[in-house]
Amino acid sequence: MIVEPDWERPINGGNQSRLFECGPDVCKLYSSQIGPRAKRMAIREARALRMAELFDDVPAPRLRGVRLFKEGWGVIMTRIPGKDFARILADRPEAKQELLNEMAGHHIAIHLHQAPRLPLLKCWLSREIRKAEKADTTLPAGALLQRLTEMPDGDRLCHGDFHFSNVIGELGCASVIDWPSAMRGQPAADVCQSWLLMQRTDPGLADAYVEAYASKSGVTVKDVRDWRPVVAGARLGDNVPHEVGRLRQIVAEGLAQ
Repeated sequence: MIVEPDWERPINGGNQSRLFECGPDVCKLYSSQIGPRAKRMAIREARALRMAELFDDVPAPRLRGVRLFKEGWGVIMTRIPGKDFARILADRPEAKQELLNEMAGHHIAIHLHQAPRLPLLKCWLSREIRKAEKADTTLPAGALLQRLTEMPDGDRLCHGDFHFSNVIGELGCASVIDWPSAMRGQPAADVCQSWLLMQRTDPGLADAYVEAYASKSGVTVKDVRDWRPVVAGARLGDNVPHEVGRLRQIVAEGLAQ
């Protein structure tokens, strides 16, 4: 039986969702402000968590259920104790390389597995680039889409939002959270998405993560770099004003190579 979440005691929250205590577990409630996407994201996260449960080497919360509450669509999952790696890094900067290595290990473990039931990452990238083109007709969408067609499809499990704040726990026993963006695709593309997310706050750390991942896998730094223009072009589809300049620069530099 699923315990009713304690709506009076949110643990944390963002623009799209908030996390609440739910007995010994937690409930991730997707905001009604994002409309029909709330249900889709809840179902997608539940599907990804259920898939992650199949793999012993992928540490992630265990799914308890997904349901419509009076307050909206929620995903109930096991609680992961501890701090996220972003806070650990802030408290212990000397542990940076250890944190990078452990994150890379988890990311590689995720990528070892096929994800036949998840949507294709390349299809999502294509849709987002077309959406960005509608908002800005000066975007070289044709060149980006052509570059995208030249990139390999891939069939691996990709997290889609893998960064320091989405890895929680102590070194040696951490788990990966926040799975609604999980898709099927190329590991190098997923690592490039991580690079793009980290690069907006700490370019040096973003580069160091790619190097840590490459040193432990068969993916090269160049493999990841080749995805930069299309991944940045797709992120322009979010139309975040303060991000546009940085993303357009990445697109331009990537297409020029």
